[in-house]
Amino acid sequence: MPNAEIVIDGRGFPGWKSVRVSSSLEQVADSFDLSFTDRFQRKPYPIDEGDACQIRLAGRLALTGFVDAVDFGYSASSHDFTCRGRSAAADAVDASAIWRSGHWSNATIGRIAADLLEPFGLKFRTENLDTLATRPMDRHGIELGESVAECLGRFARKIGAYITSEPDGTIVIGRAGSNVVPTGVLSGKAGNVLTASRSSDLSQRFSHYTARGQRAGSSTVFGDAARGQAGTAADPRVTRYRPLLFSVDGHADGERLERAAEWRRNTAAGRSLRVSYTVKGWTVGEGPAEQLWRPGQIVRVEDPLLRLTAIDLLLVSTTMTLDVSGGSRTALELAPPESLQGTEPPKEPSVRDGVMSW
Repeated sequence: MPNAEIVIDGRGFPGWKSVRVSSSLEQVADSFDLSFTDRFQRKPYPIDEGDACQIRLAGRLALTGFVDAVDFGYSASSHDFTCRGRSAAADAVDASAIWRSGHWSNATIGRIAADLLEPFGLKFRTENLDTLATRPMDRHGIELGESVAECLGRFARKIGAYITSEPDGTIVIGRAGSNVVPTGVLSGKAGNVLTASRSSDLSQRFSHYTARGQRAGSSTVFGDAARGQAGTAADPRVTRYRPLLFSVDGHADGERLERAAEWRRNTAAGRSLRVSYTVKGWTVGEGPAEQLWRPGQIVRVEDPLLRLTAIDLLLVSTTMTLDVSGGSRTALELAPPESLQGTEPPKEPSVRDGVMSW
């Protein structure tokens, strides 16, 4: 079987029956599941909840984090052990946001991230943020009981950004870029494709999105100017009258409310069209360019059986699996790049000879 290296609490553990590592641009922390069945030696595995864990697949780092839970037992014929956990970014997902006065004035998302993540020893970086996204917010505060990820997520939605993490545990705040995978095309003709599917659902898309909120008052901004802030975005794909009005927590000016409306529209569009593949192995590319499949990559799809041709899609999530029955494989979920990349409306397909292209 392909090489999966599991190091827990500084010790290597071989013999796993199955390994699964899941990552997504729509989740802050990656997750893993490990299991084995020992029918002969029946030795206990000295793994406990809270142990540090590192997983390498095909010789490349796939996850750095901690064991959340363990389950074990035995019968007359076997000894079973499973453990599951998440990347180091899970602490930002679970733990409450705490900071001095509980609010910031005239602060960027980078400053707030640094203040909140430093006690956890978590690093972060920003990616593909524009001028509006890096501009300081008049005021941003912690809501009682919310986690670090929730506090940062409220800010991120106002500037059109997602929050995710990398295999080494670094948290990323940004938008998808143009990281094109190093080789080829996903296609129904490709020998490494095990399954493929496409799902289209318009039910959660709306003709117009209106974000309402308020901004901090000042000597020059007061009354209706502070209370009556709104931003709008239209989805040209939805031709029926289907408005959506939503509130944006905390403080935001008109530009950020417009950005929030655009981001809501684009993420809804991205969820309405998903393309899924299961492929053999964990890597894409050859030689020095070979790398693990990772969310954020841009993948060319050429698959008439799914009514898709000459389309560059964004890899939103991956699940890399190793087990006895199926060997090594990766489940890929893709969406239009604009859904997590920019503020322009997602491009809609044209149809020619029954095949959609962008």
